Amino acid sequence: MYLRSPRRITFELSSQCNARCPMCPRELTEGFPVTQLSYETIKRVFDGYQFDVIKHGGNFGDPLLCKDLLKIVKFFEPQPQVIHTNGSLRNLSFWDSLAKIKNLIVVFGIDGTDHETHVKYRIGTDFEKIMNNCKIFINAGGVARWQFIIFEHNEHQLEKAREMAADLGFKEFDFIYTRRFYLKDQFDHMQHLNPPSSQPIFSTEYHPVVCKSKQLEEIYVAADGSVFACEKLPNDYTSDLNIHEMSFEEIYYNRYFDELEYEYNNNPCDTCKVNCGISYSNVHKREKL
Repeated sequence: MYLRSPRRITFELSSQCNARCPMCPRELTEGFPVTQLSYETIKRVFDGYQFDVIKHGGNFGDPLLCKDLLKIVKFFEPQPQVIHTNGSLRNLSFWDSLAKIKNLIVVFGIDGTDHETHVKYRIGTDFEKIMNNCKIFINAGGVARWQFIIFEHNEHQLEKAREMAADLGFKEFDFIYTRRFYLKDQFDHMQHLNPPSSQPIFSTEYHPVVCKSKQLEEIYVAADGSVFACEKLPNDYTSDLNIHEMSFEEIYYNRYFDELEYEYNNNPCDTCKVNCGISYSNVHKREKL
């Protein structure tokens, strides 16, 4: 059997996003459906289950646009939770309340040290509002991580961003050279970087696929309730598993996971090759501040 009760889970709480990041899958997909998961559904399906890590925010949307976000993270408290967001939404009361949730980390995607630089990729966000939200959250006791995606237009600000993160009270700082350059590269504000020679960003060779989701014993729940082995698969596939129609136990004992294991062992799809065949690799480093 591919999977028993998963240890890790990712919820795409909303398929909506206020940003228009050019390399995001939602910007490369026409007619993308607008939907979100509700507190009532989450409680009904996952009441009584424990996870090593619960992540909110996966492939398409920003969890801050889920109207029930605060209720959902409170429901899972004190299990370890991570929210990935561009951070430019909600009000003071929300961020103050979110900071009170135990065992929660909020990862803010901030790709510059000023508005002009940041919005070259994070189109549609508001740098000043993000900074204010970070301050409210951290000053209220919240644990925050700054994630900085490195482009040619912002690499000169990397050290300043690290310093700003430390001064503001962020606990961790991530920086990433992203594989998304190789999906679509006609945006003139993004150029290929020269990566560190010891960690090449790009290789033309595929290696045998090693399923990261299987190794980590994790699954992904999309905003429409569909369940996949990981957050990358909805880019290419549909799923017959859905939390609106099945219990969680029915889902994780389903043959889907056995068939998926056979598929990636014998005829892996391009999505699996790219993300777990190491043909494209992110250079990703996390630092404690």
